[in-house]
Parts: sequence; structure tokens; C-alpha cells
Amino acid sequence: MFGLGKSTTKAKTAKPKKSSRASLPLKQWALNHGEKVGMGIFLLLTGYLVYNGLSTQRYDSTKTPEGMASKTSEAQNKIENEDHSKIVLADRLVKTDFVKQVDDARKDMDPSPYVIVNIPVKPVRVSGEKRGDPELVAPVELQGHFFSGAIAIVSPTPAPADALLNAPPVGDGKRTRKPPTASTPPRMLDPFFDLGYQHNPAMMPQLPIAPSPIPGLSPRPVEAKAIPKKAYFSLITAAVPHETISESYRQAFASATDYIPNRDTPNYLSYEVQRVDVTDNPDREIGEADWKVAEGCSSERQLKEKSLWAGISSEVSAAKYVVENLLSMPIPPILISDYRPIASHPLIPRLDLVRATASGGDMSDADSSETPEPMADSDSEVDGLVAQSIEASELSLMPQALEPSDYKLLRFVDFDVTPGKKFRYRVRLALEDPNYTRARSISPRTADMKPEAVARVQAIEFADNDAIEKLPPGTKFDRNSKIYTPWSQPSLAISTESPVELYSSQVSGYWITTKRPKTNTEISFESVPVKASVVYAEWENNLALRVPRKLDVYRGTVLSGLVDGLDTIHPITKTIKWATGFSFRNPVTIVDVRGGLSLEAGKNRVRDRDPLPAGGEIVAYDPLTGNLVISREFDSISEYQMLGFSQE
Repeated sequence: MFGLGKSTTKAKTAKPKKSSRASLPLKQWALNHGEKVGMGIFLLLTGYLVYNGLSTQRYDSTKTPEGMASKTSEAQNKIENEDHSKIVLADRLVKTDFVKQVDDARKDMDPSPYVIVNIPVKPVRVSGEKRGDPELVAPVELQGHFFSGAIAIVSPTPAPADALLNAPPVGDGKRTRKPPTASTPPRMLDPFFDLGYQHNPAMMPQLPIAPSPIPGLSPRPVEAKAIPKKAYFSLITAAVPHETISESYRQAFASATDYIPNRDTPNYLSYEVQRVDVTDNPDREIGEADWKVAEGCSSERQLKEKSLWAGISSEVSAAKYVVENLLSMPIPPILISDYRPIASHPLIPRLDLVRATASGGDMSDADSSETPEPMADSDSEVDGLVAQSIEASELSLMPQALEPSDYKLLRFVDFDVTPGKKFRYRVRLALEDPNYTRARSISPRTADMKPEAVARVQAIEFADNDAIEKLPPGTKFDRNSKIYTPWSQPSLAISTESPVELYSSQVSGYWITTKRPKTNTEISFESVPVKASVVYAEWENNLALRVPRKLDVYRGTVLSGLVDGLDTIHPITKTIKWATGFSFRNPVTIVDVRGGLSLEAGKNRVRDRDPLPAGGEIVAYDPLTGNLVISREFDSISEYQMLGFSQE
């Protein structure tokens, strides 16, 4: 019906196909003999497994669990009950014939094994290698920081801040505190925040005795007191590549005939500083004529200022990197503020960090303030002979080798700065000339020097002789025994602008989260303006106190005006004082307050009960400098807690 019959008919009448044996002989063979091949492989594999099983070594029939337990018990009894000392002594006993050893030692040694056929003879040098001049390098990475704050000085009169009353207790912040009286007990600054100079009355320097205005009366000693003083200065540091300079000295002198280790090593005498006022354009190109000597940075100025201080701050750099009063000037007695970052240098280990590393088990760079032991010197006998020939007047001029280190700390203070300026500095070092020393008795002979060194030294000596002839009789003359390093690369511009002290915390606001109609994405916006709790501080220069004010601010808040009754810290005694009638003069304006927005809730965080707000940020405008001041909540936690007295 559907054509099936036709298909059948065609199949019957179709031509017969060719034989598959002719077209596929291999396939037909596999069909006919495949079972036989498979059976043969199976029989071979079975035979191999049977042979392998019969030839495998059998277990030892004697090693039964009972036999092993018996042998273990027998061995344990021998260990516990038998005496093994004889066996041990027999193995360890060493028989020594001391009589024979003594007789052998008394016999003459046979020299035949030690005969040297060719003996090398080193020629004797008549004069040795000539002395040259060392190659000097400049200090590196000059950097500086401006400081504006209180330091401790010596005064015969009490500090004006001593007359302030003690601040009343903090109490309930919602109520107005009662003004203090003369009997109000003192409150003290939390020691956690006191990172500045620690005043010790027992270590106060003695003031000069004031002469009596009335003839015939003996002068009276002046009682010294430590008082705070407002100070402005820039603290500049650099790294002196001491190891590089020492290697240059070794190459120039180590092979010389009259090599003296303590003389022929870097001996630093002083430094010279130049600066340029770049307030108008900090990035301008500086010509050689623009550099001027910075008198306020000289070592003489440093020591003069030091005589007015009530001590010095503790050193922050490891001892072997410090050359006191020559390269590393003392640190002023900075009160309360953490002076370690500005008094140290990144290339020189800080003492507190070295101690922290040493306490963790690594003592490789551990250092202390103790005097280091004198260095071992292979030529100490030579130095001893030289010392015997030194005149008594030249003993103080004898050079001494410094403790080895990769760098030495160069640090000085620029006292001639005023707020609002920008300066760039460069510095060079003065070292004692090893070929023309201050002590004439140890100065090397020109006969031992290279020609170029001879010409240089003779020119200096001729100039000194001319200068001596012009001096009055009996005048002491100092030899011109200084060699200078090149000038360092100029520092970046160091600004002397007093920073606005603005510290923020507790940024909060009321935010609403909703979804966009079309995209269904969440957005947040302020329903109530964001506010922040800030501490704003200004200096009262007459009292040398930093007066802080804590208040809540919004966008547009102006931080100025008269405020009566504020807590402030006496930087010497660390007591909390009560400042009245203080007027904030700089009208700093809050431009923007951001933060307080809750972050996305995690899997284990319920946003309403466990909020996680974003960190706050405040942008303020300083009208005195025209700069924007940014205060980040997480960066100002420590200062905010200290000046806001949050720990109480």
C-alpha cells in the first residue's frame, strides 16, 4: 500500500554484491580466529601467575608471634640484669703509651720531608708605596622637618603657666563644670601620650652666677628652673656614607710605609651648611650665587642654644651611627611631641626599633647607649710609639678611629627660621687632612707622598707659614688641616608654615538607603547633615601652651572666637591646667565633612545592631596660608584622645 512491495521486489531483483572475503580479508580472519588468540593469551597469563606464586619465598615458619615474644622477653632480661660496663669500657678504652710519646718528642725531627727547593724571596722596598689623597663623597638624602611647639629652657623665674589653676574634673559632659579653685586637685596627662623630652630636675644645668650690683657684696647663685618656651626651628638630617669614605682611605693609605690606623682613617671635624629662600618658587633652578651661608645651622650656634636648654632629648639613633657634637648635633628638649621621626634618618637604624628587633631574637644590630669597647688594632704598637713622641699640647688633637658602620648621622638645627618661609639646603663635611694633620708631630713627610699630594700639602704649608709670620708673638696658631667633601644634592623645599592642628573623630550622620526604580540598585543619601567631633588647637605663645577646644562641627562651621574655660596641658609638669579668656584667632572654616555611612553588612553582621561606619574625613580652609587642611579620623586618633582628654 505504501510502496513496501516495490521495495521488496527491487531487493530480490538486485545484482548480487561482491564477496566480503575478497574486499576485507583481515577483518574476516579476525572474525574467524579471534577467540583462539584470546584463549591463548589467557592461558599464558594464567601460567605466569601460577609460576610466580610457586617461586615466591615463603614466610619463615619459626617466626611465629609466640617465638618473637619469647625473644623480646629474653633480650629485655639481658639488658636489665647483665652488667655491660666491661663491654663498653673495652670498646672505649684507649691505651696510650705516654713514655714512648715523651721519648719520641725528645728526638730530633727529621728535616727531610720539609726541604724547600725554591725559596721565594720578596724584594725589600726602600720607601714603600707613596701616599695619595682619599676620594671623598658628599652626604646623601638631605631632608628636614619644621617644628613648632614647646621646648624646655632654663630660667631664673617660674613659668607663666605655673600660675594657672588646675583644671576641674571632667565629670558629666552634659553639665557645665564649676570653675576650679586654689585647692582643686591636679589631673595628670596620660603617660601614653607623653613622647617628648623627660625633664629631670636633678640633671638641671647650673646657671651662671649673677654679679652683685652693689660693690663689696658677694654674688648669689641663681636657682635654675625649667620652663616651657615656644620655639620655631627646622631639624635637618642626612646620611654620611662612612663605609664608602673609609674604603677610600684604605685604598689611599693601607699600603703606605708610614700607615697609622687612627690617623689614616676618616676623622670628621665639622660641617658647613648653605641655604636658599625658595618661598616664591620652590622648584626654580638654583644658581651657585644663590646659596648663602646658614649661620643658624653652625655647630657654634647649636652649642650656644644648648646652653639655654634644660637638658637634651634622648638620642633616637643607634650609638655607632652617631658622632656627637661633630656631625650629630643634640636634639632640643622637645616637650610632649614625638620627636623620633624628625630627629632620625631613614638610612640609619632607630634605637627603639633596633631594641625591638633585638628583643625578638635578632641581636645582629643591637646597640645601647654604653660606651663601645675600643677596636682591636693590629698596629697598636706603632700607634704607641707615635703617641710617645707627641707633645703634651697636641694630645687633644690626636685623631681616633670611629666605630665601623655603613653610615654616620648628620643632624643639625636651623634656628633662623620664621613661619611662612620655604628653604632648600645643601651641606658638606670637613675632615682632618691625613697628609697635613693638626698635630704636627704625627703629620707624614712629603717624601712619602705622591707628586699631586706633595703639591697640595706644600701650598697649604706655605700659606700657614705666611699667616704665622703676621701673627703677634705668643699667639696660638691652628694649622689649616681640613679637607672638604663635595656639596650634597640640594634638599627638597622645607616649609616653615605652622600646621593647623585639627583632629577629628566620631563622624556620624543619618543616611537613608533606597533602591533606584529602574535598575533596582541601592543608593544612600544624607537625610541629616553629617557632623563630626573635632579638637582644634592653637598656641598661646606667652604661656607656651597648646590650648585645645573640643566641639561638634558641620559644613560651614568657623573655629574662632572667645572661649572661656578650657583644659590645657602644662608641658613641664604634665598637669592639666585651666585656661580662661582664650580667643582663637585663626578663623579656620570647615568646608566638608564626609563619612559615617554604614558599610555593607557581612554574613555575620546585623547592620542595625552592629554598625560598621566608614572612616570620617574633614576638609577645612586655613585663611592664614590659603591651604586646605585635611583631617582623617583614623589618622588623628592619638592626638584627638590626648587633647580631647578622652582617656578620662
